[in-house]
Amino acid sequence: MPARIFRSFLTALAALLFQAAAAAACIPFTEAAEHIGKTGCVSGKVVAISQGSSGEQYVDFCAAHAGCGFSAVVFADDLRDVGDIRTLPGRNVELHGQIRQRDGQPQIVLSDARQLKGPGAKLPPVPRTYDVEERGHAAVGTSKPPKKARKPKRRKPTLPANGIEVPDED
Repeated sequence: MPARIFRSFLTALAALLFQAAAAAACIPFTEAAEHIGKTGCVSGKVVAISQGSSGEQYVDFCAAHAGCGFSAVVFADDLRDVGDIRTLPGRNVELHGQIRQRDGQPQIVLSDARQLKGPGAKLPPVPRTYDVEERGHAAVGTSKPPKKARKPKRRKPTLPANGIEVPDED
């Protein structure tokens, strides 16, 4: 009897592990449109990084951003938390998060580096001099410190032209 209980326990455990592995499996980016509204994992090879007009950056899995079936977006405020995504083109990544539809295209909003997994997901930090609003062209933080205030020079006292009068002691 104990062997039968042990065997049923192992079978149940194996079934749970199989379900967990199936739920964690990433879908290819071409199938993301079928999973809008769900939280999951989308995988693919990053082709390009494009930039929007408000400083947001898109991780594109196709050559043309507008015609692609899926993209990820990193808003300017979240770029430092995600990392330097400019190093992603050519890498295979897994993106975890809620699949949403925006402008008729499915996408995942990346706000943290932990949403990126896979062999090419380790990102370096964004350089301190990178300015998101200026698309990396301005060197923020490299301005010169203000000049120190100069102390006025000490002038030697000048004597009056006719000398110093010394009062008589009476």
